[in-house]
Amino acid sequence: METLPAPRIDQLITSLFAVRLVNFGIFTNFYLNNAWLASAMYTLSNVFAYQQFIGQTLISMNRFTVFWLPTKHKRIWKRKWYLFILIGLPLLVIPTRISDGGKVEVTKSGVLGSYASDAMEDRALYMTSTVYIVNGTLTVIFSVLSVLKYWRLRVSGNVMPIPQLEARFQVSRKAYFEFYFGMRKPNILFLSTSTTTPA
Repeated sequence: METLPAPRIDQLITSLFAVRLVNFGIFTNFYLNNAWLASAMYTLSNVFAYQQFIGQTLISMNRFTVFWLPTKHKRIWKRKWYLFILIGLPLLVIPTRISDGGKVEVTKSGVLGSYASDAMEDRALYMTSTVYIVNGTLTVIFSVLSVLKYWRLRVSGNVMPIPQLEARFQVSRKAYFEFYFGMRKPNILFLSTSTTTPA
């Protein structure tokens, strides 16, 4: 029996405030009169997505330093500098969205949906694509270099086989291959507050 993945807190927050409450009786008029909330939730979903992308890159960078800079690894990661990057960089998107008034409108399915304005959604799509491509490329580079170094050490007998690590490499390799070579459609990581499912 296949188990469903546990819902993430970012999905719960954006779903509650951008989809559910809009259609919940007493809140409907409040959202209609305060469309800026729609844009705020859209921006928040972007911030959460950017944190995921950057976090993935930082993890691959951490693995890279384990194999390529073993004597400096602990010193590099001892200070929590990466938290400023993980939290701070995505938050920089907020000032660029303050002027957006957002919109709340009825969807084809007859429920209210909350969105950013069309211009802001277009701008967000370009920004998200750029963040995704840059972080995806860096993650692949760091991961491939880590795998190569690990296998080199393994073949030379300088490191024992690590079953958990090899299993993760297999999963990562499969995911990268499927995404970059289009073997199957990847999950949409760009969070939208729309109530409709992407085609």
